[in-house]
Amino acid sequence: MLGVTPSALAQAWPPSSEASWAPPAEQPPTRPQAAPEVETVDDANASPVPPTETAPADPESAAESEHDPDLTPESEESPPRRTGFSFGSYGRIMAASDLRGSLGRDADIVAHGPRIDESVYMELELRREDDLPGGARSRVVATLALGGPFFHLDGKFEESVAVRNLYAEVENVLADGLRLWAGSRMVRGDDIYLLDFWPMDNLNTIGGGASYDAGGLLAIDLTVGLSRPDDPFQRQTVTTLSRDGFLPTELVVLNRPRFVVASKATLFPLGRDRDRAVKVSLYSEGHFLSSGERQLDGGGREQLPGESGYVLGAQLGGWEVSTHGHLNLFFRYARGLAAFDPLSVPFRPGEAFSTDRAREIQLGLSGNYEHGAFGLQLGAYYRNFRSPSPGAFDGHRLAEGVVVARPMVWFGQRAGLAGEISYQAMETTRLDEVTGRPVRGGVTKFGVIPFVSPFGRGTYTRPQLRLIYSLTLRDAGARRLYPVADPRSRQRAEHFLGIGAEWWFDSSSYNR
Repeated sequence: MLGVTPSALAQAWPPSSEASWAPPAEQPPTRPQAAPEVETVDDANASPVPPTETAPADPESAAESEHDPDLTPESEESPPRRTGFSFGSYGRIMAASDLRGSLGRDADIVAHGPRIDESVYMELELRREDDLPGGARSRVVATLALGGPFFHLDGKFEESVAVRNLYAEVENVLADGLRLWAGSRMVRGDDIYLLDFWPMDNLNTIGGGASYDAGGLLAIDLTVGLSRPDDPFQRQTVTTLSRDGFLPTELVVLNRPRFVVASKATLFPLGRDRDRAVKVSLYSEGHFLSSGERQLDGGGREQLPGESGYVLGAQLGGWEVSTHGHLNLFFRYARGLAAFDPLSVPFRPGEAFSTDRAREIQLGLSGNYEHGAFGLQLGAYYRNFRSPSPGAFDGHRLAEGVVVARPMVWFGQRAGLAGEISYQAMETTRLDEVTGRPVRGGVTKFGVIPFVSPFGRGTYTRPQLRLIYSLTLRDAGARRLYPVADPRSRQRAEHFLGIGAEWWFDSSSYNR
């Protein structure tokens, strides 16, 4: 299949979990979700905050407080208020070479490849949090993201900017354990860190939602939101003459957002705050797009039928705090419109099929284990996608998958060495013009990552400064995915040598 790049293949079968403003690999990871969350600590590297020790009472100061109202301690019925602003961030930055005189670059052929050769991405988060009388809480979160390339590599003093979060949330106002929110939000569950991928629930939406925690045994989440990419499939404008002026007027003739309703129920049979526990999650989404009419370039109008779809998902997970270990298994089945990301368009230009036949099945695995100076991270996923196209050999069926392992060892408390090995493969029903067989390809990667971790040991401890070397080996099928003029079509091996850093702290972007 000459002339078709892996990025074009990703557009042909759009993944169902990433925003369209940046490539799939540009999405940020989450801190590990396996361990029980500490309500007063957002930092993944921090430890639970111990109770504050109370100093012995001074008789003189106690007597003075009886006569000075400003020094009188507040009663238990009226606890002291806490209020203020908090700052958080996630980021990664990398400068890399391919050892051939060019910049190092991503070398994946699947939608969610290993993040070892990831590119630049950063988030800045500002929060306002207040504890209110009666146990109520409020929070306002604003998260801005910056995507590369930065001006050092393109000479343009401008960057890609996106609003990742902009919402307000209240807790314990109508009932204890109930949270309500409204605004723009990333609604996410657990991820596969090594693949930078959320395999079950990952919505980028503007709307609102509610969640309820029933005593640490059951958590229920509900989200309602919408999205609308700027594409003639969902939004179209035309320019016409103004009735009362000389300047033309732009009219919106098609404006149909996609509405998404999502729900999730998570059961913690042993309790949520145990050092060793399990959880079971059931997840669902409903996707709805109204009918519409768009104007064709050559004149005339095209009727666009309403579309709908659904997602069913499940997750089985467990964790153990003593080893910082967790293991998560994911399953996701999407049908119809829901097989396509809400920020993408189901069809290529010139196509117009119903999305009813579209189907996507995803399986995922993530794991982590630490013991002394040794650590191990695991990740894998398999994806089978069928587009609504009726053709049997037009490339509208795809199977792809990745498996990756990253063992690491620490030398002392603040330095270590990680290795990584991965294999990824994809196959479609499109016929290869050279072999006459279905298009397929495989890529093997080997990596070495010496790193410095100033906050000590931990596979997820950040910040981390690191040197990364990765060797990518392509088979013949993978090389044929690139156009003949692309050097990668002739390169069996590709190198990546870079220096960079990754950090996250005090970020609430990935917690629900």
